[in-house]
Amino acid sequence: MKQAAETANHHELLQWLDRREPLNLMPGHCSVAEIESLSHIRGRALYRGLGCSWEEFCVTHLGVARRTADQAIGCLEEFGALFFRLASCIDISPQEYRKIAPYLTRGGLLSEGKIIALRAENRERLTRAAANLLRQARAGRRSPGSSVLEAVKRCQAAAKLLRSLPQGLDRIDKLDLAAAVSDIRKAVAGLGVLVARW
Repeated sequence: MKQAAETANHHELLQWLDRREPLNLMPGHCSVAEIESLSHIRGRALYRGLGCSWEEFCVTHLGVARRTADQAIGCLEEFGALFFRLASCIDISPQEYRKIAPYLTRGGLLSEGKIIALRAENRERLTRAAANLLRQARAGRRSPGSSVLEAVKRCQAAAKLLRSLPQGLDRIDKLDLAAAVSDIRKAVAGLGVLVARW
């Protein structure tokens, strides 16, 4: 059974390598699907089927340094697809993204009370809005409502991280998580938001 799974994994990896175009992992030059595939390959260690380490796989089969691949996967894990959608429209580093992330929604970038859709035709508007938000961040100012957006983003990131944890937490970890969830529930209730019990 194990050998059949390894054969299937090896076949899956070879298919991915065959259909892949030259890889450019710079933000704005790669698709979310490509990075998700890389994350899957690294997470399940599919590269071992080629008789190489992750580092050797990156250099030999992808033509990039391991660090570059790890950074791209890290951006996907930390920011999700929204980072790559924005990066396909404007030049933005992970450090800059962290500063404007509270102003991003699935609909686009919140700027001066309006949402700018993350589309190539909005490149100039998005670039100006991002530059303005970065200036505000450097000056230590926030626009109204940004703290709620930031809180929502952080809650979503925490939920995503929790879903990725392995099963079988020990007793202490479970107690710590229960206390943190209870704190969040109380804080949310203090804002007048009712959260259903599970």
